[in-house]
Amino acid sequence: MAFGLLSTGVLELASDADADAMPGSGTVSDSHLARAHAALQRRDWDEAVAEARLALAADPQATEARRTLVVALRRTGRRDEWADEVRRAARLAAQHPDVWREAGYLAALQGDMEEAVRSWQLYLAAAEEGPDVDRARAALEAAALIRELVEGHFHA
Repeated sequence: MAFGLLSTGVLELASDADADAMPGSGTVSDSHLARAHAALQRRDWDEAVAEARLALAADPQATEARRTLVVALRRTGRRDEWADEVRRAARLAAQHPDVWREAGYLAALQGDMEEAVRSWQLYLAAAEEGPDVDRARAALEAAALIRELVEGHFHA
């Protein structure tokens, strides 16, 4: 039956070029992701957000696009959108160290020092050295101290 549909022209086989242009293909997602990274380099946060969202529309499982969206949203200062995306990323892209770092900051903002400590510990165990690691290490120490002081208050 399929042969008959193909031979009469009712159905056509898609070429590799057609597949590259289809929604959900890696090429579409990758091109938007490249534009999102370029926008981040130029400090064009809104364009980075838009391109990362387009990359995710093409490939909802694209971990790097989700991480890029989290970073871009944080840079825009749109805290509620950032928090929503951090939560989404923690569910969908939890294996990425940058997601753990952002989840730690979100937990700290919400006053959940236990979750902040856990998230930053995961991040520090997987991350490479750099300014983000130094900040996360300092945040971890501060959160652990706050948690310790609060617990001590109840045992005093």
